[in-house]
This record gives sequence, structure tokens and C-alpha cells, in this order.
Amino acid sequence: MAVAHLSAEEMASFASKPADDPARVADTRIRDYAEREGGRTLAYWKLELGRIWGDPVMMTPDEAAARLGWTEAEAEEIRQATFRVCGYA
Repeated sequence: MAVAHLSAEEMASFASKPADDPARVADTRIRDYAEREGGRTLAYWKLELGRIWGDPVMMTPDEAAARLGWTEAEAEEIRQATFRVCGYA
């Protein structure tokens, strides 16, 4: 279980990546999918990749699951479904 609190400089670095940067493309795909799905999917990704929504925090899947009161398997289902839809699986 781990949580990373990002500095203003780290947040600015993520935000300054060009739109075609592979990391930025991945972030955008995940954010768009999570926002379309809403519910559990959105709740999960806002914890694991809070930086996508401007929250300077990121956490491991097991930490996000624990904070949501889920099993790690439930979190992994969300991750894998997202990766399939976004073309990463």
C-alpha cells in the first residue's frame, strides 16, 4: 500500500506534456472512460490517478481498494476493464 503526494512541480510536469505524449494520451483515455462510466470506475481512478483530475495524489491499486472498502480483486476488475476499453490489454 502506498500513496504518493505530488509536488506542484510534478503536477506541472504532467500538465505540460504535449497532447500526443504517450503518457498524456493514456491519461486522457483513462479519464474519459472513467467519466463516461462514472460510479465505481470513476471513484477508483480518482484515487489511483488523482493527478488526472488535478488532485496531487496517486496511489497503488491495493491502497485505492482499501480506501473504497473493496477487495484487491474488485479493484483489479476495474483496472482490467479500463485497460481493455482503452486498448491496453
